[in-house]
Amino acid sequence: MIKKIAKGYGNLFSSFLKIILLAVLCLGLGFLIVYPLWLFASSAPSAYTICMMVVIALALVFLIVLSAKKLGIGRFLIRIAKLVIVLGGIGLCVYFVFASNRIAALLVLIAVFVLYGLLAFGVKKNEKKN
Repeated sequence: MIKKIAKGYGNLFSSFLKIILLAVLCLGLGFLIVYPLWLFASSAPSAYTICMMVVIALALVFLIVLSAKKLGIGRFLIRIAKLVIVLGGIGLCVYFVFASNRIAALLVLIAVFVLYGLLAFGVKKNEKKN
Protein backbone atom coordinates (compact mmCIF):
# COMPACT_ATOMS: atom_id res chain seq x y z
CA MET A 1 0.00 0.00 0.00
CA ILE A 2 2.84 2.39 0.76
CA LYS A 3 4.33 1.60 -2.65
CA LYS A 4 1.06 2.61 -4.34
CA ILE A 5 0.94 5.88 -2.41
CA ALA A 6 4.59 6.60 -3.19
CA LYS A 7 4.00 5.76 -6.86
CA GLY A 8 0.94 8.06 -6.95
CA TYR A 9 2.88 10.95 -5.43
CA GLY A 10 5.77 10.20 -7.80
CA ASN A 11 3.43 10.44 -10.78
CA LEU A 12 1.90 13.64 -9.39
CA PHE A 13 5.27 15.32 -8.86
CA SER A 14 6.53 14.01 -12.21
CA SER A 15 3.57 15.62 -13.99
CA PHE A 16 4.07 18.83 -12.01
CA LEU A 17 7.77 18.85 -12.91
CA LYS A 18 6.95 18.32 -16.61
CA ILE A 19 4.57 21.29 -16.52
CA ILE A 20 7.20 23.48 -14.84
CA LEU A 21 9.87 22.41 -17.36
CA LEU A 22 7.51 23.09 -20.27
CA ALA A 23 6.74 26.55 -18.89
CA VAL A 24 10.46 27.30 -18.47
CA LEU A 25 11.14 26.05 -22.01
CA CYS A 26 8.37 28.27 -23.42
CA LEU A 27 9.67 31.24 -21.46
CA GLY A 28 13.24 30.66 -22.65
CA LEU A 29 12.29 30.17 -26.29
CA GLY A 30 10.00 33.19 -26.14
CA PHE A 31 12.85 35.28 -24.76
CA LEU A 32 15.24 34.01 -27.44
CA ILE A 33 12.78 34.97 -30.17
CA VAL A 34 11.29 38.19 -28.80
CA TYR A 35 14.37 39.91 -27.35
CA PRO A 36 16.32 40.14 -30.64
CA LEU A 37 13.19 41.36 -32.42
CA TRP A 38 12.59 43.98 -29.74
CA LEU A 39 16.23 45.06 -29.90
CA PHE A 40 16.05 45.33 -33.71
CA ALA A 41 12.75 47.26 -33.53
CA SER A 42 14.02 49.72 -30.95
CA SER A 43 17.42 50.32 -32.56
CA ALA A 44 16.31 50.57 -36.22
CA PRO A 45 12.54 51.10 -36.43
CA SER A 46 12.42 51.87 -40.15
CA ALA A 47 14.48 48.82 -41.11
CA TYR A 48 12.38 46.66 -38.77
CA THR A 49 9.18 47.97 -40.36
CA ILE A 50 10.46 47.22 -43.86
CA CYS A 51 11.57 43.72 -42.84
CA MET A 52 8.23 42.93 -41.21
CA MET A 53 6.32 44.25 -44.24
CA VAL A 54 8.42 42.04 -46.53
CA VAL A 55 7.84 38.99 -44.31
CA ILE A 56 4.08 39.63 -44.21
CA ALA A 57 3.94 40.23 -47.98
CA LEU A 58 5.82 36.98 -48.64
CA ALA A 59 3.47 35.10 -46.33
CA LEU A 60 0.44 36.56 -48.13
CA VAL A 61 1.86 35.66 -51.54
CA PHE A 62 2.56 32.14 -50.30
CA LEU A 63 -1.00 31.77 -48.99
CA ILE A 64 -2.47 33.15 -52.24
CA VAL A 65 -0.42 30.75 -54.38
CA LEU A 66 -1.33 27.85 -52.10
CA SER A 67 -5.02 28.76 -52.35
CA ALA A 68 -4.83 29.09 -56.14
CA LYS A 69 -3.26 25.63 -56.41
CA LYS A 70 -5.85 24.11 -54.11
CA LEU A 71 -8.93 25.65 -55.78
CA GLY A 72 -7.82 25.74 -59.39
CA ILE A 73 -7.26 28.94 -61.29
CA GLY A 74 -10.85 29.43 -62.47
CA ARG A 75 -12.50 29.07 -59.07
CA PHE A 76 -9.72 31.08 -57.47
CA LEU A 77 -10.22 34.01 -59.85
CA ILE A 78 -13.98 33.92 -59.29
CA ARG A 79 -13.42 33.97 -55.52
CA ILE A 80 -11.00 36.90 -55.83
CA ALA A 81 -13.47 38.76 -58.07
CA LYS A 82 -16.24 38.26 -55.50
CA LEU A 83 -14.00 39.57 -52.75
CA VAL A 84 -12.97 42.62 -54.79
CA ILE A 85 -16.59 43.36 -55.72
CA VAL A 86 -17.84 43.17 -52.14
CA LEU A 87 -14.98 45.05 -50.48
CA GLY A 88 -14.73 47.62 -53.28
CA GLY A 89 -18.48 48.14 -53.27
CA ILE A 90 -18.60 48.66 -49.52
CA GLY A 91 -15.67 51.07 -49.70
CA LEU A 92 -17.22 52.99 -52.57
CA CYS A 93 -20.58 53.11 -50.75
CA VAL A 94 -18.96 54.51 -47.63
CA TYR A 95 -17.05 57.05 -49.72
CA PHE A 96 -20.20 58.25 -51.47
CA VAL A 97 -22.14 58.48 -48.20
CA PHE A 98 -19.39 60.58 -46.62
CA ALA A 99 -19.29 62.72 -49.77
CA SER A 100 -23.05 63.32 -49.32
CA ASN A 101 -23.89 61.53 -52.56
CA ARG A 102 -26.40 58.99 -51.31
CA ILE A 103 -27.88 58.29 -54.76
CA ALA A 104 -24.49 57.15 -56.07
CA ALA A 105 -24.04 55.05 -52.93
CA LEU A 106 -27.39 53.36 -53.56
CA LEU A 107 -26.49 52.71 -57.21
CA VAL A 108 -23.16 51.20 -56.17
CA LEU A 109 -24.93 49.00 -53.61
CA ILE A 110 -27.37 47.75 -56.26
CA ALA A 111 -24.49 47.13 -58.68
CA VAL A 112 -22.63 45.15 -56.00
CA PHE A 113 -25.68 42.93 -55.42
CA VAL A 114 -26.12 42.34 -59.16
CA LEU A 115 -22.45 41.65 -59.89
CA TYR A 116 -22.03 39.40 -56.87
CA GLY A 117 -25.19 37.53 -57.81
CA LEU A 118 -23.90 36.99 -61.35
CA LEU A 119 -20.60 35.62 -60.07
CA ALA A 120 -22.01 33.56 -57.22
CA PHE A 121 -25.09 32.10 -58.87
CA GLY A 122 -24.76 32.78 -62.59
CA VAL A 123 -21.41 31.10 -63.20
CA LYS A 124 -21.59 27.32 -63.21
CA LYS A 125 -18.95 25.80 -61.01
CA ASN A 126 -18.38 22.48 -62.78
CA GLU A 127 -19.46 22.55 -66.39
CA LYS A 128 -19.25 19.18 -68.08
CA LYS A 129 -19.15 19.10 -71.85
CA ASN A 130 -20.41 16.07 -73.76
